[in-house]
Amino acid sequence: QPAPLVPIASVKQSEAAVRARRVITQQSGDRIQLDGSMPLLNCGGFDFLNMGSEPRIKAAAKKALEKYGCGSCGPRGFYGSIDIHEALEERFAAFMHAERAIAFSDASSCATSTIAAFAKRGDLLVIDQAISEPLKTGCVLSRANVLAYKHNDADDLLRILKAVAHDDLKKNRKPASQRRFIVTEAIFRDGADVAPLKDIIDLKQKFGYRLILDEALSFGVLGPNGKGLHEAQGIPISAIDATLIDLGPALGSVGGLCLGSVEVIEHQRLSGAGYCFSAAAPPFVSACALEALDILQSQ
Repeated sequence: QPAPLVPIASVKQSEAAVRARRVITQQSGDRIQLDGSMPLLNCGGFDFLNMGSEPRIKAAAKKALEKYGCGSCGPRGFYGSIDIHEALEERFAAFMHAERAIAFSDASSCATSTIAAFAKRGDLLVIDQAISEPLKTGCVLSRANVLAYKHNDADDLLRILKAVAHDDLKKNRKPASQRRFIVTEAIFRDGADVAPLKDIIDLKQKFGYRLILDEALSFGVLGPNGKGLHEAQGIPISAIDATLIDLGPALGSVGGLCLGSVEVIEHQRLSGAGYCFSAAAPPFVSACALEALDILQSQ
């Protein structure tokens, strides 16, 4: 017999988790019912601004469903691009003051795909040790060399960058011989703390690295206009090479966006696996995000 696919203990744990699973049977704003229970306050949801139950967004979804139908039925790069997808990219690029934006049907695949589209075998990724699972998966798929610095510790990041620079001199290696990136989150998913972005920007510029910043949980929450941590700290988005956004937490929708220069964005239309090989987002989902952005800007 072949070896078991999973340990016996893991199977038992999974069965116990299924038995303990609670199912939402009704939801209205921040109130939910579990298996027909009395209304409960939902403290575990990610609908930060309560956009998920906003009447204007529901109306936008209905209108898009009537116009486009339900699914896109194809990848963006082949036959799944619809005008509302491109409108979403253009609106968000303009709102964020970025050159371009590219939309993904899933926020996790946006993060994973963006890293793997640029970092390859032999390149270097210097990551915060507490980055989220989608970012870590992107690092693994890239097959690049990975060095981790202590969580939110700019001094430890400096130590690693100095060590790499010293190794360059020792091996007579030119820094430009490999692509080098710093990868971090703005607000960390597991700890809810904020990255020392100004220090990271200073270091990436001093040592010649590129920065991939995940603003998934900070977009719509931080900054005078809700643009994220970079706005809150007075940093132009042009100082960040790739900015990632999740359309769920602040906008009550589904999907992800990567914002950056023309070069960074257009490269992913042919080299981003999450863009090329995943079905495009249902059009009504993009309509919801656009309506939510209108609300965010006006209120």
